[in-house]
Amino acid sequence: TIASAVCGLAPDLTTLVVARAVQGLAGGLLTPVGMTLLFRAFPPHERMKLAKVLIVPTALMPALGPPLGGLLTEHLSWHWLFFVNVPIGAAAVLLGVLGLREHVEGPEGKFDTVGFWLATPALGLLTYALGFGPSQGWTEPAVAVSAVLGSVLLVAAVLHQTRAKTPLLKLRLLADRVYGSASALAGVTAAGLMGVLFVFPLLYQASLG
Repeated sequence: TIASAVCGLAPDLTTLVVARAVQGLAGGLLTPVGMTLLFRAFPPHERMKLAKVLIVPTALMPALGPPLGGLLTEHLSWHWLFFVNVPIGAAAVLLGVLGLREHVEGPEGKFDTVGFWLATPALGLLTYALGFGPSQGWTEPAVAVSAVLGSVLLVAAVLHQTRAKTPLLKLRLLADRVYGSASALAGVTAAGLMGVLFVFPLLYQASLG
C-alpha cells in the first residue's frame, strides 16, 4: 500500500521503477499469505466458502484490470492506477489489525536450509535460460551455463527433498493420486494465468500502443 502511494507520487522514472519493484515483491506475497491466514483463522468446514472470497477476486482482476486502468488513465491520470490501491490496502490492514487473533505456533521443525539454497538458484537460473534462450540462442554462453547449472541444482534439490527429514517441500505427497492431480491442475492453471499477466502488457505496449 505504501509502495503504491509512492508510485503515484513518484517525481521521476527511477523512483517509480524502484517503488513498483517493491510493490511487486509485496504483492506477490498476498495470495500465499492470505491462504495461510485463512487456514490459521478458520476451522476446516469453513475454509472452502472463505477460499472462494479470496480466489474469485484473484481470477476476476486480470480481466477487469486493463479496462479499469484504461478508464482511470483516460479520465484522470496514470497516477490513479496506484492511488486506487491505497484506500483498499489501508482498509485491509485495519481489518487485519482489529480482527485477526495472534497465532501460537506449535513445535517448529528445522528449516531446510540446504534445500532452499539448492532450489532458489536452480529456479532462477532456469528462468533466465528459458527467458533469454529463444532470443539470444541456446548456445550463448550465459544461457547455456545457466541452463546446465540450473538443471544440475534442480536435480540435486529434488534428490535432497526426497531424503531430508524435514524437507522444504514434501515431494512424496505428489504420489497421492488426488493430491498429485490437483497440484498438476493448479500448476497448469497458474501457468496460464501468470502467462497472460506477462504477455498482455507486452501486447498492449507493442501492438496497441
